[in-house]
Amino acid sequence: MSGGSFDYLYAKDADQLPEVIHQIEQMADALDGMGQHMLAVRTRAVKVRYDEYMAKQQKEMDHLREVWRAIEMWYSCDSDEAGARKVIEKYWGIDQP
Repeated sequence: MSGGSFDYLYAKDADQLPEVIHQIEQMADALDGMGQHMLAVRTRAVKVRYDEYMAKQQKEMDHLREVWRAIEMWYSCDSDEAGARKVIEKYWGIDQP
């Protein structure tokens, strides 16, 4: 017997969550099917917390995107430090003439 019906979900670590979200849902459904509703709830909570975390991280990344672009353009020699600093000042709400 080898297993693998849930892609060896039991052997995965948290850093592999993006790869196993589907299996987590399937496992929760299987637990529900067995009448193990509290285990299904706890299993689904892993996905819910992951989704919340990802949404929070996306919001933060979107907030920083303009600054990151300015720094990348400067380091790639497509802009200069003054341009990057202007974007950073705008980020902090500092108006410069």
